[in-house]
Amino acid sequence: MKIMIKDESLPPTRVPVRKGDEASLAKLMAENGLTHSVSESRRLIGQRAVKLNGEIVDDISTILQASQLPAQIQVGMRNPQTIQNMGSTSS
Repeated sequence: MKIMIKDESLPPTRVPVRKGDEASLAKLMAENGLTHSVSESRRLIGQRAVKLNGEIVDDISTILQASQLPAQIQVGMRNPQTIQNMGSTSS
C-alpha cells in the first residue's frame, strides 16, 4: 500500500506503506514536504497547529494506521492535504 499527499501546488509524493503498517504523523509530514523536518513537525503538533481530519492533534507520538486512510492533514493556515491509500506495492 502507498500513501500520497495530494496538493495542487506540490508534485505528488508517494510513501510506501504495506498493509497493516503504521507511520508517525510527524515523520509523514516531513517526508512529504509539509514541514522541513520531523523536529518541526513535532513542534507544530505540540503547538496545536496541525489538524488530522479536521481535529486538532496535540500528541507528538500520533501514529497513522494504513486502515485510517484516506486522511486529511492541515498544517497551520495551509490548505488541507489529503493522504490516500494508493494500492499495493510490488517488491
